[in-house]
Amino acid sequence: IDKARDEQDGYLFDGLSQHILSCFERARSHRSEHGIDEEIVGCLRAYRAKYSAEQLARFEGIAIYRGLTGMLCRTAESWLEDAYIMVEDKPWTLQPTPRPLLPATIRAALEQAIESRFSELAQNGVVPRTEKDRYDIVRALRDEADRLAKEEADKALKGMDDYISDQLVEGDWRSEFAKFRHDVMIYPTAILKSGTWRNTRRAQWNGDTMEAVDEVVKVSERVAPIDFFPSPDSTTTQDGEFVIERMRMSRSALV
Repeated sequence: IDKARDEQDGYLFDGLSQHILSCFERARSHRSEHGIDEEIVGCLRAYRAKYSAEQLARFEGIAIYRGLTGMLCRTAESWLEDAYIMVEDKPWTLQPTPRPLLPATIRAALEQAIESRFSELAQNGVVPRTEKDRYDIVRALRDEADRLAKEEADKALKGMDDYISDQLVEGDWRSEFAKFRHDVMIYPTAILKSGTWRNTRRAQWNGDTMEAVDEVVKVSERVAPIDFFPSPDSTTTQDGEFVIERMRMSRSALV
């Protein structure tokens, strides 16, 4: 049984790896055939004020490069930084929907309130005469329930606001967003990946002793355009067959 299980695991792993390699080769060939690799490398050379080997051959070895592209990119990047510096700490606002969905607890309380209201009216000898009278009572209770739901939504948004802020700080949002802005100025595209979980070492107090502990945090990461391989049928990151990121990892990083 153990031997059969090992053979099956090996077969599944080989099949998965071959599928991924096949997809990667398709994406890499497609990108190369359409000149995207050459464009990405050309953009980086222009930013770093470097000629390609073919250009140097045409210039007979004269490598004088004025570096205007790099200067313009750095200038535009500083403009972007000035525009974002005031909103980087909190680049979002949260607003509840005009009619938030009622939680189960409020719905149950609403049903109980309606039954209690009709029972109270019956005990006092007041019976709604028409369907409209009954509707008015239910409508008033429903309006009260909507008000309670709005209050609960506002409280939940305050907690979510703090939660998002905490995740951005722990996920090193500012530095990765700066790298993203840098890519925007150099390449035809820039990629910012978010929602990735990473193991990190953090200092934490244990009584009066500071200890290093392992913690899993959600991080944001800039992906170099040269390492990003969408499927040939992709028009956005959401509609293609697959998206592959080429990652260069050490053994410790892989663990």
